[in-house]
Amino acid sequence: MERLTIPDVRVDEHTTRKTIIDARAVREHAMDFYWRLKAYEDTELDPAVCADYKTFEDEAISKGVTFKRIIALMEADRAGRLVVLPCKVGDTLWVTGRDNVPREMELEAPDIRTVCTDEDNLCMSTCNRKPDGFCAYRLRNDGADIGKTVFLTREAAEAALEAMQNETR
Repeated sequence: MERLTIPDVRVDEHTTRKTIIDARAVREHAMDFYWRLKAYEDTELDPAVCADYKTFEDEAISKGVTFKRIIALMEADRAGRLVVLPCKVGDTLWVTGRDNVPREMELEAPDIRTVCTDEDNLCMSTCNRKPDGFCAYRLRNDGADIGKTVFLTREAAEAALEAMQNETR
């Protein structure tokens, strides 16, 4: 950012010489300052909002996220097309099968699909059998399956199965 004041001149570590300026330079400088301040005030933004925006902008730039991408994400969120899952591609998930055995699965990209190995051919009723011996379970697009039929840990899947068994008793 361009300075709005004229700095003093430091002669040595003990002496600072005040800068000598003429009235015309001060007037020109004051007018420049006036127009810059007017442009800021015309935004009608609070200084705290500007500081927050600057922090946001610095973080976006440091992570290589463009404003076009941020706007696309905001529009997708507004339209109900954005889901933030509690896991990432490559994470292991656990799915409760109809045989009451949790199946290990891996989240794949790009269409939010999980894949599990079904060694004992006890495939889940909601999966699509694949010719390579894997069975694919499609995670709901809104992520609502997580915590109900899809879990982040085996322990959580087992606890859900146990709770379901207790309800049927």
